[in-house]
Amino acid sequence: MERHMVDIIAINETWLRPGEDGRAPRLSGTGEYQRQVFNQFLCAHGLVQHVSNPTHFTADSETLIDLICSNARVNRIIIDYVAEFGGHAFVFCEVNIVKNKIPPKYIAYRPIKDIDPEHLITTLKLIDWERVIEFEDIDAMVDEFTSNMQWVFDILAPIKIAYVKGTHYPWITYNIKLLMRRRDEAQIRTKRTNTESRLNYYRDLKYQVVQAISREKSAYFNTHINSNFKNSAILWNHLKRIINIKQKNSHIIPENLNDPTLINMNFLNVPGSSGISLETINFYNSHKYTSAEFTLLPTNELTISKILRSLKSNAVGVDGISLDMLLLTLPSTLPIITGIVNASILRGTFPTMWQTALVRPIPKKEHPSILVRSSFTMPTITHNRCDSHDYCDDAHDSGCDYRDGSH
Repeated sequence: MERHMVDIIAINETWLRPGEDGRAPRLSGTGEYQRQVFNQFLCAHGLVQHVSNPTHFTADSETLIDLICSNARVNRIIIDYVAEFGGHAFVFCEVNIVKNKIPPKYIAYRPIKDIDPEHLITTLKLIDWERVIEFEDIDAMVDEFTSNMQWVFDILAPIKIAYVKGTHYPWITYNIKLLMRRRDEAQIRTKRTNTESRLNYYRDLKYQVVQAISREKSAYFNTHINSNFKNSAILWNHLKRIINIKQKNSHIIPENLNDPTLINMNFLNVPGSSGISLETINFYNSHKYTSAEFTLLPTNELTISKILRSLKSNAVGVDGISLDMLLLTLPSTLPIITGIVNASILRGTFPTMWQTALVRPIPKKEHPSILVRSSFTMPTITHNRCDSHDYCDDAHDSGCDYRDGSH
């Protein structure tokens, strides 16, 4: 409801008075410009002003200063004049908000937690991991490593498809889910045997589930809703979790923001002079080649292990490998991953598969994020190696294929 309703709107401290017909509010005096601005505001946001009767009273005048603007259907507006409020009336309304039913979706996942550790060790020993680093081509190494990893987990944790009807309400706790599972199992057994004892047991469990949900729901509303009337941010945060309001806003980008070239030019045309003196140009032309050399040393297994264990995202990239899969196989694959990274450093070639990232647009929050890939290990290693060496600016400008952000 927060995005649907604006409680009170004041425009340049100008009083809104009811029209001659008593329905449509209008600005008194010479406030035609303010009235147009107000109407443009309502039109731009798709709102309708529903209050048509005066809301402020004095001994010799009646004015409309309290507005209710909404793009939802309003059943009725109630203006209650309370003497204790002075000259102000208490205005409230009833609004119909259609709860949007969350469409079901399918989620693909690997049951990594169900893997038997002994079975994993046995399966990893079936693969000739040393064959991976025997290839001369970096891309062939990565392809072989990816193929072996997928083969292992296709056997131990094949991809499953889960059908999700919708998210659970926050008051459906873990204990309630267990109780509901017991109730469902009791119902199945009752249908099979159809005995009086099992039927009574199922009814008892059903009653317990209903009572438990009622208690948890009441506790949730008292703790997170009723106690946060003075903290609107927390209040609406919890309300939005349980009320899925259907949005009518179109996701079409406005024309003035639909040209990436113009947006890019806005950032390129920064204040300042772009002129360069002839002396500066001659200096860099004469100092283009120096005796400085840049050397990027190979890494080791300890560094690879620390970087992998410091990663936070478990997202799956184009290679189909997640962080959990890497960590589970690390005792067998750590030397192979180190070999691939060192071969890439020594040959100055970045694997083609690791150059592709899967990016999912996420609504902007305080800390925006994107899906990351396990292949981010390579840029992290080489960036750390670059930072651990001192070299002159000329060598840095001459090019380092693995500088942070260059991938």
